[in-house]
Amino acid sequence: MPPDTDSATRRASSVEARTESNRRRDVQGLRAVAVLAVVVYHAGIPLPGGFTGVDVFFVISGYVITLMLLREWGRSGRISLASFYLRRVKRLVPALAVMVSATLLVSLFFLPPLGEDNRVLYTAAAALLFVANVAIDILSGDYFAARSQTNPLLHTWTLAVEEQFYLGFPLLLVLGLVVLGRRIGARRGALTLIATATAVSFSLAVLASSTELPIGESLLGFYSPLSRAWEFGVGSLLAFAEPALRRIPRAVGSGLAALGAASLVASFTLISSVTPFPGLWTLLPVLGTAALLIAGVSHPEGVITRSVSGRFLGWVGDLSYSLYLWHWPVIVIVTLTWPDSDTVAALAGLASIVPAAASYYLIERRFRHVETPTRRSVVLFLLRILWLPVLTWMAAWWVASRVVAPFVRDEIGQPTLDNIAIETECITEEGFNREWAQSCVWGEDRPGEPIYLIGDSNAAHFSESVLGAGEIHNRPVTIITAPSCIPLRDMTVTYEDGSEVFTWCSKYNAFAYDFLENAPPGTIVLAFYDVLSWSDDRHYLARGEMASGSGDKADTLERELLRDTESLSEFGHDFVFVQTIPQFRTPGPSFDPRECNLLELVNDNCARSVAMSTLDKTQGFNRAALEAVASARQEPLIDPRDELCDEVFCSTGDDGFITYRDDIHISVAEAKRMIPYFEAVLAPR
Repeated sequence: MPPDTDSATRRASSVEARTESNRRRDVQGLRAVAVLAVVVYHAGIPLPGGFTGVDVFFVISGYVITLMLLREWGRSGRISLASFYLRRVKRLVPALAVMVSATLLVSLFFLPPLGEDNRVLYTAAAALLFVANVAIDILSGDYFAARSQTNPLLHTWTLAVEEQFYLGFPLLLVLGLVVLGRRIGARRGALTLIATATAVSFSLAVLASSTELPIGESLLGFYSPLSRAWEFGVGSLLAFAEPALRRIPRAVGSGLAALGAASLVASFTLISSVTPFPGLWTLLPVLGTAALLIAGVSHPEGVITRSVSGRFLGWVGDLSYSLYLWHWPVIVIVTLTWPDSDTVAALAGLASIVPAAASYYLIERRFRHVETPTRRSVVLFLLRILWLPVLTWMAAWWVASRVVAPFVRDEIGQPTLDNIAIETECITEEGFNREWAQSCVWGEDRPGEPIYLIGDSNAAHFSESVLGAGEIHNRPVTIITAPSCIPLRDMTVTYEDGSEVFTWCSKYNAFAYDFLENAPPGTIVLAFYDVLSWSDDRHYLARGEMASGSGDKADTLERELLRDTESLSEFGHDFVFVQTIPQFRTPGPSFDPRECNLLELVNDNCARSVAMSTLDKTQGFNRAALEAVASARQEPLIDPRDELCDEVFCSTGDDGFITYRDDIHISVAEAKRMIPYFEAVLAPR
């Protein structure tokens, strides 16, 4: 390989510029179509397959890069890998570095720190190292999942795949031209190798989309270069065939243009997030793009080719890389800031043209043709473009770890932590047996009478409260809970037809009562959520009688609760009843601290409040039933409203401290703050 000289770089850059814009305006037009499809899809405008625009990009990249390298080989009989890689860095990295830096800074303030788990920091580092596809697959998983859609650097997976192609493809091409070329000719050797690699990659993509493979999603899934390489390969094969393509009759070229346009329209409208992808369906955007590229060679004056070669699409095509870089972080950050607007995503997608244009004119065009004739100038160039993202990343990491993390822990109570019942799987939907129950005992050797926390997730979120009281009074604590289960032996929650809503609850209740009847006498702390009492589509079935409506269900609850607690009292147990916490699901405002950004948290604008009079309209029936049971049995009743409400309103926060994990569960920190309430009623009687 020849050394990377100034003249060689200038010549290659000139060829690349001619290939990408001046000589083939239809290519720029196709780039515009691809990026507009992606932006429209991400902006929430109905275009279910708009994400396949990235597949259009892949085919174009394979085509353009192969043309450029074959022309270099044709001129000199050599390919300078150093020059090629340097040109790719100049073309892609400066604009990427600025976008990543800006996204990191803005994300610190406008993305929810409780919901990100440092994904942005990790993805940013991976994006600059061109392994974002690997990091995103690990951090976010499914491209279409809600968790992925809040990562403002999610789109960098395509850049990573493209760069991985750029890293491997020239080596494959040189191997075919030089090594196989000695036996069967240079072009034939390279063509054979690339065609084989394309066929293998396509086979892997189809196999992975239709079969559950033991190697897993990470290696051959949505983000994998192995299942995407064939798309580049199709474009590359077109570049090899370009001399023959020029001889295709105009009528055939015109037909291919129509077929290609129809294929792209079909891919944008027929493919969706539930389509197995990449796989056979990927043929639509890939072959559609290939047909349009062929038409651009064989029949450049055709109607469709001229349509995509227009000035506007050409301008958007010039901006396509920067527009792709900027549109997604703008959409994510804006929609997270104004989540209740139906049009904000579309407006954000439109507004992203501003930073995209600035990026193109001020960064892309400026850095693409910077001359680097010596190794020293190359090093200086790399330092020039990398210092900003590196320093920004380090600053963002310092702020996240030294400022935001302590604030979340000490000031707002780290509300998204799992309680100990979740961590130890002492709330579950299966495996109810004595071995499981025995693993959910704390302080087994304590001399005091045991405490048993029984109920659903609204019992489990008091785990730290009960454990704290148990430690103070030197009493062992057992936590056995199941989600959504009202802890009554002979009452089930059903649909209208009598079928059980939560099929595991009967098993849980049967086990819980059997366990308590055979356990040492102690105090049973009973808690559960009341939503099932005021859900119109849920009914209570108790000993053959169905109760509907909040009042009837509350009466049934009171009757069965008295019956079952009296039964357990015969085995020496006493009780502590806990009212359901004020809820923020309906009719009041919903609440999820993962949706609050740092500015909202700092300014105490994250909390939600609802009037107790409003809550009483839904929760009042259950509250009255529990009060009646506790009064009839003369047992203690803890009311979380004493802690979570003032005289008029209940809130999810207290002077900046977040008391709720979500709209129906308190946080671990709040559970610890409620220890005195449980300590008072769990003192030995």
